Amino acid sequence: MNIKPLFDNVVLQTLQDNKKGQIILPVTNEKPYKAKVLAVGAGITPTGETKATPMEVKVGDTVLYNKFAGFEFNLDGEDYILIKQVDILAILYKNV
Repeated sequence: MNIKPLFDNVVLQTLQDNKKGQIILPVTNEKPYKAKVLAVGAGITPTGETKATPMEVKVGDTVLYNKFAGFEFNLDGEDYILIKQVDILAILYKNV
């Protein structure tokens, strides 16, 4: 993948198929989705402020994000999500 997110954006690739078939039913209790972080922006906000937002996530992290956050896109036949760091709910760690 050849992409560099700008500002405080993060590129994710989902780790599970969250689709339940061909029929889409509205659900009010959406569970967060799990994804792997593939690329991270520099953390600078697009508002013109010179102060950078600290980026909490790094490439390789597994994260939970809200279903309706971000922008889905296809690059080289693969599906990805471009999301703001603030829309990431948690970083998942393996028990050591």
